[in-house]
Amino acid sequence: MTSRVFFGRVRVLGQGAEGGIDMAPIRTVVSGLGRIGWQFHLPNLQRHEGFELVGVIDPLAERLQEAADEYGGVAGYADLATCLAAQKPQLLVLTAPTPFHMEQC
Repeated sequence: MTSRVFFGRVRVLGQGAEGGIDMAPIRTVVSGLGRIGWQFHLPNLQRHEGFELVGVIDPLAERLQEAADEYGGVAGYADLATCLAAQKPQLLVLTAPTPFHMEQC
């Protein structure tokens, strides 16, 4: 599969059942539900039809519940490894504080 941009829409391209192009949304996980995640990444991912929010990661159970309430029951995880194994995302958006980025990569 490859990613392409079509008229401002990012999509993952795969082979459809009849040999055509399958324009499936990109399975996306957001790690870190702080200010940047809530005010920028989550709302923009939700508005863009090229992305499917399949999981969120945060150590605070209250934040995970908030995300589930706000974003249609999205799956919440306390740790990255469990989320990645369960959701198999195509895109991970790191919105955790900068000192944690290297650890999550």
